[in-house]
Amino acid sequence: MYCTISNNLDKDTIKQLKKLENNLGVTLIAFECKNPEFAKLSDKDLKKVQEFEKKHDLSLLAFK
Repeated sequence: MYCTISNNLDKDTIKQLKKLENNLGVTLIAFECKNPEFAKLSDKDLKKVQEFEKKHDLSLLAFK
């Protein structure tokens, strides 16, 4: 499973979210979580991904 910040909220949802934030006096962040099938990488391909991660200081997930 992985989660991302939701950036496809419709105007009405954003309006309701802002109203709730104001009511609570806090900042809320909307996430969307998904559970896709991970790709099975060969050792060679996994090494390429790990090298990229190290070079760019990132963490990557591979999906089908």
